Amino acid sequence: MKAARLISFGQPVQVKSVPVPRPAPGDVLVRVESAFVPPFMADIVTGAGYTTPPLPFTPGIDAVGHVEQVGEGVRGLGTGHRVYCNPFHQRAGQGPSRSRAFIGSFALGTHSAELLERWRDGAYAEFMLLPQECIIPVPTWLRTDSHALCRLGWLGTAHAALRKAAFASGGTVIVHGATGLVGASAAVVALALGAHCVQVTGRDSGALARLAALDDRISVVPEPETARPASALLSCVGGGSAQSLEKLIGRLDLGGRCIVIGAPADALSMAMGRLLRDEITIQGSLWHQAADIEKLFELCRDGELDLSLFRSRQFALDDVNEALVACRRKGDPLSHVAVAPAAQG
Repeated sequence: MKAARLISFGQPVQVKSVPVPRPAPGDVLVRVESAFVPPFMADIVTGAGYTTPPLPFTPGIDAVGHVEQVGEGVRGLGTGHRVYCNPFHQRAGQGPSRSRAFIGSFALGTHSAELLERWRDGAYAEFMLLPQECIIPVPTWLRTDSHALCRLGWLGTAHAALRKAAFASGGTVIVHGATGLVGASAAVVALALGAHCVQVTGRDSGALARLAALDDRISVVPEPETARPASALLSCVGGGSAQSLEKLIGRLDLGGRCIVIGAPADALSMAMGRLLRDEITIQGSLWHQAADIEKLFELCRDGELDLSLFRSRQFALDDVNEALVACRRKGDPLSHVAVAPAAQG
């Protein structure tokens, strides 16, 4: 099979012919149709700031494809089943003994590096091997193309944050940093959940205007102080100052929840008394659970979530280095970069 191989950090990824992996007991081999290319993947290939799998390895995250082969003991999956490949994998344990990593990407802390020695190869290949617990079947009735579905990890992350915020139909939410991929995903998912009002912030006025044009329930917040009171606030901005986030926390209702998906570089400097007085919760949210993806499928079935809103810029596997450059470019947050290995039988 063909696979994109990272041989040396800081050098172009090389597309090489490698053996097709064989599933051990509990493993699932997936023929990859499309794989998501997030902006941070350009940093993964440099090795900067990440605990990556040992070199050489195949990078790549968030794939959609069809089951090619299953290992002994795998139940409920068979050849040809269309699936979403969740890259997040963890081992049971508490504290330092709990290992967590994104297959083909990075480990969460050096103590989790061993996990990537077993699961080092990611989605930018014709075939990908994963443990069964990382496989989520796609309903047969869902006809959305794989290039849109490979965004499921970001949509699921947005849904998980809204779930942790106890967000419900009729609620008002502020999405801070809605011009990024996860922020735009959060705005769309909030609408699907029946939001009364989705207030969006961001640096790209054009991108905000495109989001606001989707639905009259979306409104642009020009300055944090002008935001209307909300029950939920999603922080989707990675890096930068925390000042805007602090001001937006001040717009939360009594008992409001701020869920941090993207963290500012600066520490919060706000007085804790306000959190106490108004019972404000601030909580981190890293990724999603299988139940979040299944809820997204339900929203699609019920006509509440339209995945056709999301577009992709597709690159062939041979052009993976161009995809890694393209994923850095700012643009329409409803559009993402995808690699299509186009494996042949």
